[in-house]
Amino acid sequence: MIKFIIIGILWEGEMEIGEGYTTYSTQNSMVIDEDNVLHAVWFHYIGSGARYRVIYGKFKEGKWEIKDISYPYTTFCAHPTLTIVEEKLYCVWNHGWDYSQLLIRKLENKEWEDTVGTVVSDKKYVFQPTMINDGENVHVVWVEGFKIKYKTLEKGEKWSKEEMISKEERYAILPIIKERKEKIYVCWAEFGGGIYLREKEGKKWKGIVKIGDGGVYSHMYVDERNEVHVVWEKLEKGKYKILYTSYKEGKVSPPIVIVDSPKDARFPNIIGRGRELYLVWCDNRDGVWEIYFKEYENEWKEEKRITFDNYNSYHPKITINENGIYLLFWEKKEEGRRICFKWGEFEKRRRRRKTDWVVRYIKGGVEVNLGEEKEITIYDAIGRVVTSFNLRNGRGVWDCRNMRGEKVSGGIYFLRTKRRGVKKIYILK
Repeated sequence: MIKFIIIGILWEGEMEIGEGYTTYSTQNSMVIDEDNVLHAVWFHYIGSGARYRVIYGKFKEGKWEIKDISYPYTTFCAHPTLTIVEEKLYCVWNHGWDYSQLLIRKLENKEWEDTVGTVVSDKKYVFQPTMINDGENVHVVWVEGFKIKYKTLEKGEKWSKEEMISKEERYAILPIIKERKEKIYVCWAEFGGGIYLREKEGKKWKGIVKIGDGGVYSHMYVDERNEVHVVWEKLEKGKYKILYTSYKEGKVSPPIVIVDSPKDARFPNIIGRGRELYLVWCDNRDGVWEIYFKEYENEWKEEKRITFDNYNSYHPKITINENGIYLLFWEKKEEGRRICFKWGEFEKRRRRRKTDWVVRYIKGGVEVNLGEEKEITIYDAIGRVVTSFNLRNGRGVWDCRNMRGEKVSGGIYFLRTKRRGVKKIYILK
């Protein structure tokens, strides 16, 4: 298999795919399945009487298919979230103008089930649901009476008992949930208290950890080493900045400012690929809210503006696969609110193999870097040995002289090693 390394992101075109709002930037509302089909949900206001609808979109082979999945419910259906388990897609959303219910619906065998299930009902002010899966079970968190609640749909069949995982005495909002290697991580904001995180391993919740001060909207990504990367917005000296920290095994790194906009930077969303991180946020430094992008590879790189329509853009969401990054957000246009989609393809180059030749022409000779090779022999165009010499750690320089120390003439020469075989080079006189 040919392996590649990522050397950049090429942001491609943007398309408008429907009317409505993306959900809160903390909610998981885009997933990519095993066939590289992108699934997304958002909500749309269709008239008076709190008539909001949950809209599902599927992006395949460059085209979107759109469906209203909140039917038969005809009143307030909003703030959807989704996840996918064993080819089954689950969507949870708010129902009821009094925020009294969370409903769930399943897509299986390319069809949405006729029945709509209930996650919670007859509650007081239930909102901001989001969910994730561990390969078998669906994990849901939400806000209920300004406390963070959690429960699990076990193997798609049975709901566990709900648990409160935030503090009883604090007002908590905007939860985020992620999973990695059978560990569950939940992050949220508390009024006047900052950003907090809690980790679950097996059936046991660990203690609540404070991530940072201030902030309302936050987001996180968990890498393959179970290091949690957290970003959040913080109001300082009259403007919003974006901060970053990492968490692992109960320890929190010192927070750093990664976006210090001349005006405001809000609604961060972060995703990763291995140890590389990708961040999007809303920024009004140019007088209108636009989407900006920043990546991390050993260090945080330059900020880039990636939307240019000069309409206010809000609540960006990103997801990722081996081909690139996918971005969903909503824009406030003259004709109404529009759901927009943008993608960035990974710019790749082939990863150097152990058998590759690395040859560089330098002043006065030819430099080679050949890994584990210990010796190299050089031949002329008719196969006669010109010279040979040992390599040190696979490296060496041929000074374009033969075994007698004489300068060779220009023309074709061949390099030969034990493992790599033969490489043709040209020497100019």
